[in-house]
Amino acid sequence: MHQKKLKERAKMDLIFIRATIFIILLTSSSSRPIPKITDSRIRRLIKQIFYIPPPGQSYFNTTSVQLSVSQICNNVCVPFHLCDNGSVITTGANLFAPRMGLDEDSEGPQYCSESEICCKLSYDDSNNEDMNSYEEFISKEITDLTEGDEDMEYDDGNNIDNTKKLQPRCGQRNFNMLQPRISGDDTAGFSEFPWMVMVLKKTLKSEFFDYQCGGSLIHPNVVLTAAHCIHKMHPKTLHIRAGEWDMEKTNEVLPHQDREIQSVIIHKDYYNPTLLNDVALLILKTPVELADNVNTICLPPQNYSFSKERCVVSGWGKENHSRESRFQTILKKVDVPVIPNFLCQMLFRNTVLGKYFRLDSSFICAGGEYGKDTCKGDGGSPLVCKIPNTSHSYYQSGIVSWGIGCSERNIPGAYVNVARYRKWIDTEMQKMELDSSSYIHE
Repeated sequence: MHQKKLKERAKMDLIFIRATIFIILLTSSSSRPIPKITDSRIRRLIKQIFYIPPPGQSYFNTTSVQLSVSQICNNVCVPFHLCDNGSVITTGANLFAPRMGLDEDSEGPQYCSESEICCKLSYDDSNNEDMNSYEEFISKEITDLTEGDEDMEYDDGNNIDNTKKLQPRCGQRNFNMLQPRISGDDTAGFSEFPWMVMVLKKTLKSEFFDYQCGGSLIHPNVVLTAAHCIHKMHPKTLHIRAGEWDMEKTNEVLPHQDREIQSVIIHKDYYNPTLLNDVALLILKTPVELADNVNTICLPPQNYSFSKERCVVSGWGKENHSRESRFQTILKKVDVPVIPNFLCQMLFRNTVLGKYFRLDSSFICAGGEYGKDTCKGDGGSPLVCKIPNTSHSYYQSGIVSWGIGCSERNIPGAYVNVARYRKWIDTEMQKMELDSSSYIHE
């Protein structure tokens, strides 16, 4: 008798719900037309609410209810933005450029939730289930890297003979304080990074140039930068400025040098959605003149490895990802630890990229410290690391490429692995009959 009363009460409750929904729909239709419902899930739920079962059948079918809110999945469940044509996006395609915010990840359920979709994983990721067991390991690794090594020789310029004139060799970080530093640890000294180049673009409505991104001088005629900065631009709309420090001043100790672009060489396998092979060369119409504030950076040998060391990146990009943030007028610098790729991949999997993301070996990672990072506008800028057994000579290890947010703890930035492209650069230089000794460390 008790069960019969419960069924009758449930039946009455359902009738009441149907009547309420019907009244709401009827009332809404009097003021405006009801839009056509195109979402198949909503249509399915409405059909179930107004469903009248045949005689002898129950109003409640637990199996159909479960299937209505969940989706049985024999593959993996991922957020909708991580599934493309039925396959899981493991490359981060179309997610890099906007520098999207952080997103929490969770274990794949037996049934996909309404916010997920069943998707095919194109590779074996059986070890992914143990990802949570690495949390303590990740935390320890980042702590070890960000704290730095007390025995590591880090060049702050105090041991440099500032009276010695800069030699025309690549990678010479200049500590000749020709102009006092502005207070602040993140402000670069004048001519401190003489390889730093501004890439400018001409505006459509005037003859003036606007800041586009960063670059590095590797030859008096060649600038190395990121392909994503300039891949849709005609050389005539581009311009470079070497030797710049403060964009708002024109009376610096040494003048900057402006040059027009003759041609642009983008890696033939550059792919914008995933920023693979994000490397390009700008060929100048006329060479710059080497000076204390204009010099080349050394490039590492092919496949040279940078790991667990602190390096320096410079640029005029924004301080953070907020709308209020503006490009810097004075060149900034920040020291960041290089993160091993396996660890970097783990950290990226905790973001919007998802737990199946795979970091391509053409990238290296650096950062992961709160408040120390590159951001919008720093694309193409050089990440440089000190050459072993030297006092103040540097290799360019990376090119600023992409990131998830800016300056977030345990979220490093992704840089083009310059050592992977040394042979490509050499080949392009040979085609133009340009001497590669300008970026070879002696």
